[in-house]
Amino acid sequence: MKWLFILFICLLSINSLYAQPTTGQVSPNTWDASKYAGADICAKITNAAIAAKALSPNGATIDTRNIVSGGTCASPLYTGWPYPFPATVIIGNIIPSSIGVPPSNVNLVYATPGTGTSSPVTNFNPGMSMVLSGDVLDFSGPFCTPSAGNYSVAYRNSTAANCVTRNSDVFANLLFLGGSPATWTIPQSSVTTFTGSITGNTLTTPSNAVSLNSVITGAGVLDNTYVVSGGPTSWTINYTYTQPIGSETLTQSVYPPATGTCFKHVGTSGLLTIAAGGSSTIVGTGGVVTIVPPSTPGGPVTLYPGGQACLRANLSGNYVLSDFIPGTWYQEAGFSSQVSSFIWTGLSGYPRLHLSCGGMAGSILSTHLELQFAYGGAFQVTGYNWQAQYNFPGGPASFYSGSNDTNILLGDLPTSANDALSTEVNLVFNYGTGMGYSNDATITTRTNTTAELLIQASGKGPLTTSQPVTGIQLIPASGTESGYCWLSPRI
Repeated sequence: MKWLFILFICLLSINSLYAQPTTGQVSPNTWDASKYAGADICAKITNAAIAAKALSPNGATIDTRNIVSGGTCASPLYTGWPYPFPATVIIGNIIPSSIGVPPSNVNLVYATPGTGTSSPVTNFNPGMSMVLSGDVLDFSGPFCTPSAGNYSVAYRNSTAANCVTRNSDVFANLLFLGGSPATWTIPQSSVTTFTGSITGNTLTTPSNAVSLNSVITGAGVLDNTYVVSGGPTSWTINYTYTQPIGSETLTQSVYPPATGTCFKHVGTSGLLTIAAGGSSTIVGTGGVVTIVPPSTPGGPVTLYPGGQACLRANLSGNYVLSDFIPGTWYQEAGFSSQVSSFIWTGLSGYPRLHLSCGGMAGSILSTHLELQFAYGGAFQVTGYNWQAQYNFPGGPASFYSGSNDTNILLGDLPTSANDALSTEVNLVFNYGTGMGYSNDATITTRTNTTAELLIQASGKGPLTTSQPVTGIQLIPASGTESGYCWLSPRI
């Protein structure tokens, strides 16, 4: 009977250890966040993690599937997290409104709510912007909006609206609102080691061993420690350490492999250029090339309105381009609200474009519709050469040409929207200076002024400038015009 008594005592000990050490522990390694105090889900998760670390410092699972309200967080998730503490956080039917950047040893898992706190994850429901980074499944990538103008994409310390609270542009969708052209630069991808020390909020390093917004890791370094300012050997970091960290091997990371950011042009005008900083390059989808020479793959990526692209760092310290759509720049003017011209300015990024127009009409019958190029921001009014063949059904063809003209002829504008002109123009900016030097247009136009007419034409822009092509405009020889046009990259 003695052994039965010993077994009974052991069972009591195990029960006292695992059953009720805290009101939220539902199994040896799982804590129910709904049992903990907090005004919202983020606070409950943090308080559950604090309790879990006290009893299971090597890691635990924090289950939120019994939380039924409080999705709007006063502070981002992981605020007050008990660093360093590895954990898996299961998110159920209440999703935190503000999810910061997860600590490196915390997995965030989204699951269909179970029937109990200890029920297993039975199903994943990835959303439309799902990204996968290691073993962290994150489909909550926010939509963030940088200020107008050029922008430095931030691995930490983001200034983009809606990314400020999570403090990072990593795995975010950055939205460009259009208007004036802009360049957004993603920093050089790097992971390097160095010998350094930390005293207070000062990081001491060899010259330029780290960069702004780089994350620092090492023995005794708090998770998500990053560089705020300074250089080249003395840097300010975001935490103040009460205990100094002596000279040791540290690691700095900026967009390490598998991390990245997506970009979306949601405006109606202007171009967004995405570039990589430092020695990193963008390895492109087929057709995305540097312009000089055009045979070199990679280089900056330019988005027209509606365009999108995602960059992900690879093991070589470069960025792989995916989910790429170059976009299209659309303009229109109604027949009752005609304009003096259709103009596209600030162009760059592609050696070939396609201009497609329909519904084109003018205020003066049979006035010519003309094409001009801008070089270095200035539209050229001399030096164009072109030839055109007018084909009338049932009649002989007529030939026209222009030498050192003010434009390239596209056709004759009718004055009725029902008899409108349509034209397809292929533009090629050949190797030379940036976006072009020998600038060719191949044109097919259908119109009906006094009779049905098909025009086949070709033209060449001025060859007396060393500036790249930066603009295109369609203008009537006189009067005003209406219609609709799409300008798109050809890749």
